[in-house]
Amino acid sequence: MNSQLTKTKILATGQTAPFTGAWVDTAECRNGLVVIYASGSTVDVDLQGKSLLNGQAGFFETDATSSYSFYSETGVVAGYATPIFFDSPITEIRLAVPVGTAPVFAYITYNN
Repeated sequence: MNSQLTKTKILATGQTAPFTGAWVDTAECRNGLVVIYASGSTVDVDLQGKSLLNGQAGFFETDATSSYSFYSETGVVAGYATPIFFDSPITEIRLAVPVGTAPVFAYITYNN
């Protein structure tokens, strides 16, 4: 791996809640920081991930369609949510905003 790799990818570009974003490839991610901004009103946020290690019955079982929620926050008031830092093998990530009516902006910055 490249020890100098740092990337930023967009998770939401002003979509109005409720919505579920597209999957973003984070296979090279070792440490990730997610920033979320809600413009105008309160929203709930849910970060979902996919991993090669998320099999239910055994360590090596995988299902390409399965995903899991690894961070949720309810009542994110207008403005910035608490920054989310994670350090785990998450190969894909997406943002879901099931509750609210505000436009939401979000990105992930990560390195390996």
